[in-house]
Amino acid sequence: MKIKQKFPYLIGILCSVGILYSCTTSSSENEMVKSEEVIDNSLLSHWEKARLDKDQVIKIFSSNSNTFHFTKEAFSSKVHAYLGYNPETESLSFTIVTAESDTVGNTSFLAQSILGSEKEELSFFSTTAENANSIPWDVAHERISNWNNDDIRNQWIEERFTNNPSELGIVKLFIIPENDFNYGDTHQCYLGLKEVQKEGEPIRYQVDLIVVNTFERSGGRTASERNIEDISYPIPPFQHGGE
Repeated sequence: MKIKQKFPYLIGILCSVGILYSCTTSSSENEMVKSEEVIDNSLLSHWEKARLDKDQVIKIFSSNSNTFHFTKEAFSSKVHAYLGYNPETESLSFTIVTAESDTVGNTSFLAQSILGSEKEELSFFSTTAENANSIPWDVAHERISNWNNDDIRNQWIEERFTNNPSELGIVKLFIIPENDFNYGDTHQCYLGLKEVQKEGEPIRYQVDLIVVNTFERSGGRTASERNIEDISYPIPPFQHGGE
């Protein structure tokens, strides 16, 4: 089922009750939602309202962290990462659901992470096991630093509300193809902003979700290896037909 076909359900009902598992905390004091807890659907509905208000979006992104991580315990073709918001605690969250289960009546979720308040930079490490979807550490670091820069992030927000009247509001979810995720890997996800520039026009920014994968190699090797991948895309803009 195409993601556009699911929007009436996902936007109107904003997700059924879910069973959450495999979520971990990060150094930014993200909250773990324990196994078998029921998702708070109001997080999604509150973000659906908040993302249409420029001033509120600026405040939310300014006061919340930029990163979360989890381990995917089962194979899926794609992962959908939905943003959420709690107006009482003013906290941003991500609810992760596999593409296969993202259907009408679904009650199964992969993970939920409630972000803390401290933003994090990407600490240096040597990337390993690069592939066609990998990006260098310095590229990922720059995009994450762009997000953490209030001026750059607010410029992006202003442009989204000014230049995209047909696509109201800020991102509601990210679609992450299977290439970014492997069974059993630890996935640290960072919000970022990448530069997009057309000839003769000023630099603009597009929201990005950067995935740092940490995994163990087979064959008796004990050292963890890491790579950085970036083939996720945000919705909106509605320019992809992913499932």
